[in-house]
Amino acid sequence: AALRSGGRADLRGVAASAAGGRLRAVRRAAGAAAALALAALLLALPFFRPGWDGGPTLVARFELARFPARLRDSLRWLGGFAALAALLPALRALVWREVVPAPRPRLADAYHATALGALVHNAVPGKLGPLAAAVALARLARRPVAPALSSQLVAKLLELGGIVSLAALAAALRASGSALRDVVLAGAALFALLAVAAAAAARGAPRLAAGLAPRAPRLAAFLAALGEGLAGAGRPARVAAALVLALLP
Repeated sequence: AALRSGGRADLRGVAASAAGGRLRAVRRAAGAAAALALAALLLALPFFRPGWDGGPTLVARFELARFPARLRDSLRWLGGFAALAALLPALRALVWREVVPAPRPRLADAYHATALGALVHNAVPGKLGPLAAAVALARLARRPVAPALSSQLVAKLLELGGIVSLAALAAALRASGSALRDVVLAGAALFALLAVAAAAAARGAPRLAAGLAPRAPRLAAFLAALGEGLAGAGRPARVAAALVLALLP
C-alpha cells in the first residue's frame, strides 16, 4: 500500500510538472506573439498615422506608391547620411565612457548599450532611451544601473553643451540675425542651469544618502549610486575631454 501510495504521488508530481511546463510554453508563446505584434506596430508608425474614427484607423503619412521612386532619387546623399547616422552611437559612447564611474567599460559594451538605447528612444514611446542604455550597460559590463543612468544623463548634458557651443560658433561666423542669437542664449542658460543642478546633486547625494541610511537603506543606496554616477568623471580634465568629444555627435 505504501508503495502504491508513493507511486501515485510520483505520478501526480510528474503530471504537475508537465502541466507547469505546458503553461510556461503557452506564456512564452503569448509573450512572443505580443512582442511581434508590438514590433509590427512600431515599424508601421513611420508609414501610417494611427487614429480613431468610429474605430481604430491607420492613415498613410505619404503616398506609398511614390516612395520607391523617391528613395531611388535620394540614393546620392542617403548613403552618406546613413554612414554618419551609424557613427552617432560610437561617438556618443566615447562621451559616455569619459564620464562613467571607474572602471571604464569596454568601448564595445558602451557602443552596444548606446545603440540599444537609441533604438528604444526612437521606436518606443516615452523617451526611455537613457534608461534602456543604462540597463544594457549594466548587464553587459556587470555594474549597477543607477550610476550608469546618472552618468548617461551627464553625457547627454555635455552633448547639449556641444550643440550650444557649435551654434554659438555659427552665430559668430555669420550674420544670422537675432533669432539664432536668442536660441543660443536660451540654450546656454539651460545648459548652465542643468550643469549647476548636476554638480549640486553630485555633492549633495552622498550627504542625503548618509542621513537616510538608518531609516531607508535602499533609498539611501540608490541616491548614493546616483551621486556616484553624477561625479563619475572625477577630474575636471575628464569632463573637458568629454565636452570636446561631445562636439562630434
